Amino acid sequence: IEHWEHAISSGEAAGRRLLCELDPEAADPGPFDPVPWFWSDQYDRKIQLVGTGGPAHALEVVDGAVERGSPAELRFAALYGREGRVTGVLAVNQPARLVRLRSLVVDGADLATAAAEARR
Repeated sequence: IEHWEHAISSGEAAGRRLLCELDPEAADPGPFDPVPWFWSDQYDRKIQLVGTGGPAHALEVVDGAVERGSPAELRFAALYGREGRVTGVLAVNQPARLVRLRSLVVDGADLATAAAEARR
């Protein structure tokens, strides 16, 4: 992932690993395996993606009770899924919604349950 956020995260992980190696009693920080995330501002559009998606993934646009929008308005959120699990969330001009839905990707939530959650 070529995004500055990934570069920061990998530097932090390297620092934790180094400190762990220097102190034998320190807890192992585990592997560096962050959920991919990026954002880009394109004129009046804020495009954000957490997780992954692609042609082999299911894609479902979700209309929330509070944060309504549509692809035609260039204001929406969509879930990517594969094998019944959420693999990514795409948000266009709905940054707060992406933050709220991020945990669905991190937790590998069930796609049907996640779609219902995203519509609240």
